[in-house]
Amino acid sequence: MNKKGKIRSFIAIELPSEVRDQLRILLDNNLKNKLDIVASWVKPENCHLTLKFLGDVPPEEISRITNTLISVTQDISPFSLRLDKLGVFPNIKHPRILWIGIAGDTQQLISLHNNIDSKLKLIGFPSENRAFAPHLTLCRIRENLSESTCKNISDVLNTNWIESSHFQVSEIVLFRSELTPKGPIHSRLATATFKKAQ
Repeated sequence: MNKKGKIRSFIAIELPSEVRDQLRILLDNNLKNKLDIVASWVKPENCHLTLKFLGDVPPEEISRITNTLISVTQDISPFSLRLDKLGVFPNIKHPRILWIGIAGDTQQLISLHNNIDSKLKLIGFPSENRAFAPHLTLCRIRENLSESTCKNISDVLNTNWIESSHFQVSEIVLFRSELTPKGPIHSRLATATFKKAQ
């Protein structure tokens, strides 16, 4: 918990170990040594497909959030996703975040996100202001980059680095995120399993 006694939390899909291994190979063997940039790289074990960031939540709200997530997942069937192409936010001329996209049953994923967003709005959590773009953040760039460096990033992004196998999604997780000097530590607070997966 933070100083105010609140729990910094978010809702996400946890990645299976084989996908984390693919991300580790991508980062260590292909990206870090080909991109000459000052950046904060995400640890593969901390990569999750975030569906909604909740911020600092009072402990007494956790059960209400959990019950809401269970109500969202009770009629959902498992679906399949895979890692996709690399990209940057906001654009290649001024890259700040390097990410990898998500492909597969993305319509089911977007529907899940929208249901979570609308149901949580009913219990006091504001809706997202921007459209949901399924992705995993790989690094946050900490410097202004030259035109040639941006060109290099573009070349690297256009190379097909990863052959990702599909993974099945059958639950969503409410995570606690504790910020530490060595990076965030994520731990499960609750799990909502898709009813049709049980």
